[in-house]
Amino acid sequence: MGLKIWIDIDLLKEHKLMPTSYVLLYYLHNKLDCKISPETKKELLKLGFIDVEGNITTKGKELFTDPDQISDSSKAEYEELLKKMVEYFPKGIKTGGKPVRTSINNELIQKIKKFKKEYKYDDKIILEATMKYVEECKKKNYAYMRQFKYFIYKQGAGSDLADYCEMIKNGEIVNNGRNTKTL
Repeated sequence: MGLKIWIDIDLLKEHKLMPTSYVLLYYLHNKLDCKISPETKKELLKLGFIDVEGNITTKGKELFTDPDQISDSSKAEYEELLKKMVEYFPKGIKTGGKPVRTSINNELIQKIKKFKKEYKYDDKIILEATMKYVEECKKKNYAYMRQFKYFIYKQGAGSDLADYCEMIKNGEIVNNGRNTKTL
């Protein structure tokens, strides 16, 4: 029975990799014997997946890590962003009997990681969107304000954060509960 390798086509597209190049990287990552053609070596070197000696780089190894696993440096970046975001949420306000503001935990880190991967907004827009959301809720005395974790993403309801990021990206502002386009 031969070796079976599962290939995530979306991952290949995201990293501009051909399936054969991915398989070669898999072999290198798992220290299996393989030969790399000069053309493939040049491609993988250019993309940063191998070094000049033909060894797999950290970037190459990341292709084979658990997608839910977060490196310490990335985790620190996500925590920093979440801390800035949660600061906009008011203390002492509850919705459904639970505080809208929460402490940073692994669930939130996973949510913001998933959000950033799916929506591709930078931190500046995310922070601005968070501020706008809280400002709008304040105008309504925080009635129906989402808990922080559900603001980022709620199963079946989507993401209020994504909606606000999109409005900012499109130059829209929220005024008295109505969307208006800035000219």
